[in-house]
Parts: sequence; C-alpha cells; structure tokens
Amino acid sequence: MNDILLKTKEQKTIKFTFKNQTTGVIIDLTGAAFALVMENLEGVEVVTKADTDFDKSEVANGIVRVTLLEADLNQAAGAYKLEIKTSFLGGEIDKSKIFNVNLIQSIID
Repeated sequence: MNDILLKTKEQKTIKFTFKNQTTGVIIDLTGAAFALVMENLEGVEVVTKADTDFDKSEVANGIVRVTLLEADLNQAAGAYKLEIKTSFLGGEIDKSKIFNVNLIQSIID
C-alpha cells in the first residue's frame, strides 16, 4: 500500500497514473469513470469525490487528477484510508486502489 502525506486545511491536487502492474505500460482510461473516498480508521467517510470532480484531460495517457479542497481536509490530524475507484462503461472492469493517508497539522491553523 502506498502512502500519501497531506496537511490539514491545505488544498492539494493528487495525480494518479495508471499502469499495467505486470508490464508497466500506461493504461488508456478513455471512457472510465472515477470516484474517491477517504475514510477515518473507524470506516467513516470524511471526503468523497465523484467522477465530475476529476480532471480527466490526460486520461488517454493514464493520468487523472483530483483536488482535495481546504474544506475537505478540515479533519483531525491522523491516519486515514483513501480509495480511488475506476470503472469502465457498463461496469465491465472495476478496479480500486487503497492508499494510507497521513494527515498532519498545517502551520496555518
């Protein structure tokens, strides 16, 4: 599992690059839909992002971005789980990846 470091109350854009785990070849994500969920360790959803929240300008190159706003990260510092979900037309291929998030206290609190 990969780790993501975020700061409380600071906007952050996260870039995800999708590659075939075996070959390392970039996956063309044209037509894919995305969702993001961040949960605290008790399993309570604290941030959700829908497909329309993603920057998909580089999907053909396997890249999507999503911005977590200051309000999204107005959470207590600590450990969280972030899951990005990908599905293609008709739900034929559904994939997800979970990341550990370490949310640290921002200086501007």
